[in-house]
Amino acid sequence: MAKYALTGDDVLIIDQLVGVDLPNDLANGTIAELTIPNDIVALAVGKNGNAIYAKDESGRQFELALRVIKGTETDKQLISRFTIVNNNFAGATLLTGNLTKNLGDGYGQIIKFSVSFSGGMIRKYPENSTNVNGDIEQAISVYNIIGVIDSMTVKQ
Repeated sequence: MAKYALTGDDVLIIDQLVGVDLPNDLANGTIAELTIPNDIVALAVGKNGNAIYAKDESGRQFELALRVIKGTETDKQLISRFTIVNNNFAGATLLTGNLTKNLGDGYGQIIKFSVSFSGGMIRKYPENSTNVNGDIEQAISVYNIIGVIDSMTVKQ
């Protein structure tokens, strides 16, 4: 039997964004990309093939690139976090949330792949540009958020 993968209706939730229309404030293309830059296991191989494995907690670090349309309520709330961080870094509220990918098998079954995260903080100011040739990227803020993966689950 053939295998199919249907993807759509993914859900991104950032708990601290209140009163925003996150799905409609996101830009075009890949609106959110979650990457995990570090390994979760370290390995050292010694004499006679002896192997030592160690759990590396830095493997729980994530990076989330979030593409938001400039001037939307989501953009305003995210940019206001820089004022809070600059004025009272120790008192900043970290972001928590969840990214759920919905995958259909073509036979009516849906699998939900979810990543829950916490400790999120915006890494740097979004970049800006001006372009006279109609480049749409000038109307998009890309927020780079870093934090900790709490869990990954797959549910049917």
